[in-house]
Amino acid sequence: RYGHDAGAEVSHISLQVDQGRWHFSGDVDGGRLDAWGKGSKGELTLNEVPADACFKLVDLEGASGVLSGHLGWSGQGVDEWIASGTGKWQSADGRGQPGTISLNMRIGSSGRELRLRTRHWPVHGWHGHLSSVGMVHVSKAWLDTAIEYREDHGTWHLQGGEGGLRDVRGSVGGEPEQRPFRFESLSWTSCELDDRGRLALAGLEIVGGEVSLPVAAAQSQETSYTMRLFASDVSIRDMVLHWHQGQRVLSLPLLEGTLDIEPHMMGFDLASRDDVQPQWRVQGRWAFNPAMQVRSFQTDILGKGLPLQEMIPVLSAGMPGLKELPLSMSGFLDIRWQLAWDGEHLSVTGEVGLQDFKARHGSAQWRAEHIKAHFRIHDHQRHVGTMEVHGWHYLVPLVPMRVAMPNSDAPDEHPWLELIRAGSWSIDSLRLEDGSIAVGEEEDIWARDLLLRLQGLKPGKPARMELTGRLGEGDLTASFEVQPYRQPLQWYGVLHVRSALPFLLRRWLKASGMPVLLRGRWWLEVRVVTTEQNGYSLSGRFQLLRPLWMSGERQEHDPMLARTGLSSEELLLWLDHVSKKDGFRWGREGLWEKDPLSWWGILSTALNQVREANSGNAARPVKAAERIVQTALLRLHDQSGLSHNERLRVFKVIRRVRANKGWFLDLQPEIASRSLDASAMLRIRRTQRLVEDYAAKHGLDRSRIFPVWPVGTKDGPEVGAIRVQAVAPPSGS
Repeated sequence: RYGHDAGAEVSHISLQVDQGRWHFSGDVDGGRLDAWGKGSKGELTLNEVPADACFKLVDLEGASGVLSGHLGWSGQGVDEWIASGTGKWQSADGRGQPGTISLNMRIGSSGRELRLRTRHWPVHGWHGHLSSVGMVHVSKAWLDTAIEYREDHGTWHLQGGEGGLRDVRGSVGGEPEQRPFRFESLSWTSCELDDRGRLALAGLEIVGGEVSLPVAAAQSQETSYTMRLFASDVSIRDMVLHWHQGQRVLSLPLLEGTLDIEPHMMGFDLASRDDVQPQWRVQGRWAFNPAMQVRSFQTDILGKGLPLQEMIPVLSAGMPGLKELPLSMSGFLDIRWQLAWDGEHLSVTGEVGLQDFKARHGSAQWRAEHIKAHFRIHDHQRHVGTMEVHGWHYLVPLVPMRVAMPNSDAPDEHPWLELIRAGSWSIDSLRLEDGSIAVGEEEDIWARDLLLRLQGLKPGKPARMELTGRLGEGDLTASFEVQPYRQPLQWYGVLHVRSALPFLLRRWLKASGMPVLLRGRWWLEVRVVTTEQNGYSLSGRFQLLRPLWMSGERQEHDPMLARTGLSSEELLLWLDHVSKKDGFRWGREGLWEKDPLSWWGILSTALNQVREANSGNAARPVKAAERIVQTALLRLHDQSGLSHNERLRVFKVIRRVRANKGWFLDLQPEIASRSLDASAMLRIRRTQRLVEDYAAKHGLDRSRIFPVWPVGTKDGPEVGAIRVQAVAPPSGS
């Protein structure tokens, strides 16, 4: 037995010596070894000797297969020897490309010389003899090279021409997180290595493969020989880079670019091929200690068109709670990040752009055309400088009153609040513009042209929020001081809705068992101020003028009877009556911890106080008939504006209304029921808006203009029309 740990065995040994000539032979694990010589000359042949047995002889793990070859030597004088030989490696099953090796060697008193040429030669397991790169473990590789080695009086130098490694497999890093790597090929035009540990590779090119960064720390290794690698303008092609962050992995496919390597330093500039989507670019410099641990790094990452769903595991590393959000999200990311680590602290700065973003939470959906944010993360501090959201739309489920009211005391919460709280985010400026809100169905737009601004959000500090837009074609404004880090969410401020139309409530009223409003304008003010002991004081004011509803659709179970003591129709008449004076006012006080506010809770409070206001024996209001004083009939319009003749006829009616305080302008559709389809509805509303805009332009306040929701009649006109009506109050009012 011979070799490391006596792992190889020679049997059937024969040794013959005759007149100074000797011959040795034997079987080596199924192969054959023969050696003979005389004097200072000799030869050695191997015939299909197991390769691992030979490699064990020099303490290498080796590759399975068989070796065959020939080595001859002779003495040249007293202190000089020369040797030459060739070898061949073949896989055990005889498949695949064989490996070849040839060498010429001279050993003398002044030094040593070696010329070595290999082709597809296995160099598996050599990392055990390269303690200077202790974090790199090569488990498989094939070497093509031609090198010359010279040693003279204790110094040595190795140089070579074109060469390379192919099908390289291994791992890098310390336990327990060694990360695998592979390369299809590493090739160079020349190489040099000397006794001072300087390894220089020129024309290095790396093609194909996968690398993982960053690597785990390894125990520092004491070594008297440290290899220092120099390689500039290294060409990289078709590389896959895996970026690890805990259990999360970000893969950047098919990169190409350049790499510069100096002792304990690496710089790189890699980008995706043009034909690959999504697009990546990674630039940076990494510093290593003598044990090849990452000491510090700076890396710039640029990505375009990245699928959001694939990026969520990576984003969650800097956004605690993201993966746990009860949301399904999609979209495409553009990122520009700068990462820096000094050995102790990690900081990430940059910007994120998100296109075609969609999120679903239960039956609620939120989407945005474009989101852009500038941020900074330093250790556990997370900060957004500016965040802008464009073209957003929020679809919320339609919740009938009978479903919502039993839970009206539940505070208003949203998954985004959980994300902000989990990461302790601070936000300097958040701007959401060109937004809309739909309820139940996409086409049921309740609010549009929304602009929401939030400023100064910090843990433990109130933030300023402002909202403007159109709600039910009326003006919506809100100004709040919000405290998202308090649970439940606390807010103070005022909300105004001015001169809105009731059409947005059609489906909700019907689903809630109440009559559908066909006409009216309403105003709302909700004001919340802070009180002592973390409390609040709520006050509200509501006005509804000239409500008109569809008759004959009274529901069997009217929800208003139980809540207010009035039927829905009686409630509408009462609201119209009090709105002509100062409107309906209500209020409430409470503590946030015990009695949190919600919008359903505000409605519940208002209805309870309607009951109180009508608990006496006061007479119920009676609807009085108004008088139509003057009319003008208009055709329905598609895209064109009002004609000159139409403007003249409409202006006569407008002038009459404008001159009489307390008069109104009604825009009454007339159309046959069989003709009232979606297209006709659009033309009716478009024509009503044309008249409304024309009347407002000529000095009539929009609060006195009342479009009527179209309801077809059996004997209405086939093509439809709008009757513009000057309406006077009932006689004697």
